[in-house]
Amino acid sequence: MGWTVYNSDGKILQSAELGDNAVTTAKILDDAVTVAKLANSINTDIDANTAKTGITSGQAGAITANTAKVTNATHTGDVTGATALTIAAGAVDMAMLATTAGTAGSGTFLRGDGQWQAAGGTAPTFGRFKRTAGNLTTTSTSLEDVSGAVVTITTGAFPVAYGLVASARSNTAQMNIPLNVDIDGSLELGAQGVTQRSVSNVEQNRSFTGQSAALSAAQHVIQLQWANGGTGTTYLDAFSNQGMIFWAHEIR
Repeated sequence: MGWTVYNSDGKILQSAELGDNAVTTAKILDDAVTVAKLANSINTDIDANTAKTGITSGQAGAITANTAKVTNATHTGDVTGATALTIAAGAVDMAMLATTAGTAGSGTFLRGDGQWQAAGGTAPTFGRFKRTAGNLTTTSTSLEDVSGAVVTITTGAFPVAYGLVASARSNTAQMNIPLNVDIDGSLELGAQGVTQRSVSNVEQNRSFTGQSAALSAAQHVIQLQWANGGTGTTYLDAFSNQGMIFWAHEIR
C-alpha cells in the first residue's frame, strides 16, 4: 500500500507513489515490458502487420504486394547465382531424382513414369524343330500334325512369329499341298492354309512365315500341320544336306 508524508502547508515531503513523468525510458529494464502492458491498439497492429514503421512507403507497399525480391545473397554450392539462380553442373544426383519404385543401380534405368527397371527387360522365348534325316509322308486329305514339328513356349502377352523352311513334293502332278499352323487348337491360316500345286516327284520350296495376334501370358503349343491335296502321297523331305526347320519365337 502506498503512503505519502505532507507538511503543514499540504506539500508532499515524501511518498511511496511515483509522480507524474517520474519513469524515464532509461529506467525501464530491457525486456521488462510485456504484451499485457502494451496498448491493445499496438497489439492489433502487430497482429495485422499494418504499421510498417522504420521503412519507406515503397518498401511497405512491396511487402504488402509481395512483389519479387530480386536482391539475394550470392549462392554457392548446388545452386549458384544472386539474382537468377542456376543449378550447378553435375549437382543433380540419383538421390535428388523423384522416383516412385525400384532401385537405382548399374543394371537399371529410369523410365518416363519415374520407376527404375532392370536394363534389357525379359528376353523373348523361342523354339524350333529341326529334321535332317528321314522324309515325312502323308496321304490324309484333312489337316493333321506334322510329326515332331511342334514348339511349346511360355510367353508374355505378346504375339509370336512362326515359320517353316522346307521342301515338299507329291508323287501326283497338279496336286495342292496345304500347310498350316495351329496355336492352342486354333488354325492361323484359315481352314486350308497356304497351298501350292505340285509337279510330280519334283521338290519345291514350301517355306513360309507368319505372325499371330497377341497371346495370353501363358504356355502355348504351336504345331505345324499339313495335308495331301488329292490322291497319291505328299512328302516333306529331310536329308543331311537338305533339312527342314519349323520355328516360333515371341515378339516383345
